[in-house]
Amino acid sequence: MMKKLVLIVVTVFLTAGLTANAQMMGNKQMQHDQGQGMMMQQGMMHHMNQQMPMQPYMMMVKMLPNMQEKLNLTQEQMEKLIDLQADFKKQKADYQAELAKKRMKLKSLLMEKASADEVKKQMLQCANTKVDMGISAYETAGKMKALLSAEQKEKMKNMMHSQEGKMHSQEGMMQQEGMMKNMMGQ
Repeated sequence: MMKKLVLIVVTVFLTAGLTANAQMMGNKQMQHDQGQGMMMQQGMMHHMNQQMPMQPYMMMVKMLPNMQEKLNLTQEQMEKLIDLQADFKKQKADYQAELAKKRMKLKSLLMEKASADEVKKQMLQCANTKVDMGISAYETAGKMKALLSAEQKEKMKNMMHSQEGKMHSQEGMMQQEGMMKNMMGQ
């Protein structure tokens, strides 16, 4: 009887020890996976920056007219900036409508099982429209910057870098939150 009790106690301790060890290994694996996830996330951010090189110009066109106080813009500068922004918004809407039509045609070609050459041609047309929209933002941002004094340009540059950093950290936090939910099975 005593031997059975000792055997049961030893078995319980061994089982508890193995369970704790397995949990620790699981935690280490989870930390390792999170570390890899963070590295992947940073790699994705770098990849996104490379994939969307026109994003800072789009941001500038969107934000610059709203920086009157921060940049100490004159009324004349504000009016010109707003006009440039309005012109860009019209162009962007036209490009987006054109792109939507081209994407619908591409989808139709894919459903019809068109030749690879036809599909490629349509994909290039979609890409060209995106390029045109990016160039429009680039040109508009250049025209906007030309309206600023050297001091205003420097202030804006610092603010844009700060804003980009905030956006990247917010994106990172949202992606990290999504990864955590996925890991928790939610």
